[in-house]
This record gives sequence, C-alpha cells and structure tokens, in this order.
Amino acid sequence: MRLSPGEVVTLVNLSASGILVEGKTRFVPGTRLTVIFEGPGAPSPAKGRVIRCQVSAIGEGGSLHYQSAIAFDETIDVPLGNPPEMSAPSPAAKPTAANRSEPQSQRLRNRW
Repeated sequence: MRLSPGEVVTLVNLSASGILVEGKTRFVPGTRLTVIFEGPGAPSPAKGRVIRCQVSAIGEGGSLHYQSAIAFDETIDVPLGNPPEMSAPSPAAKPTAANRSEPQSQRLRNRW
C-alpha cells in the first residue's frame, strides 16, 4: 500500500474508520493524505488525516521507522472473510479451533 503524498508503507492494522501503517516517513499530526490500497480485493483509495505518528523501530545506522495512525474522512468497506484460495481447509487438516466445522464469527482477513 502507498500514501500520497508519501511512500510505500506496511499495513499494521485496518478498520472501517482508520488505518495504522509503518514506514520511513515521519508525518506531522493533522497532515492530510490519501491511502492507496493495492492488490486483489483492495478497497478504493481513502482520504484521511494523520492523528498520531511515533517511532516504532531504529534500524542499522540509526534509520528510523514510524507508525502512523490515519483516520479516514469517511468509513470504508473492509473486506471480511478469507480469500477464496484460503477459504476451506484441506481434507487432511487436523481439526483445530481455527478450522472446525462449527459456526464461527467472521474475522477480518487482509486480502492483499
């Protein structure tokens, strides 16, 4: 995924009202930007503003990585469920809490 203006970032957390990303750019709270999702099943770009930005890691040579929390201007549709290629466990799979045939609530799964 990308931020505009900005760079490619890593998704940390996603909800209908906002997103938490990690990257090399330090954003000032209040900065307006557009989140551009990439990949199959990705939501449409969403406009928002940075509400928080903090150092998340210090790399070799002192390079900094930041986590930025972005609140969307409008809620987005967040895809729920498993991607088609992961929707059914293999027949040989041993039953676990994650793949039992009992009804389970839908969980958010990233599709990209």
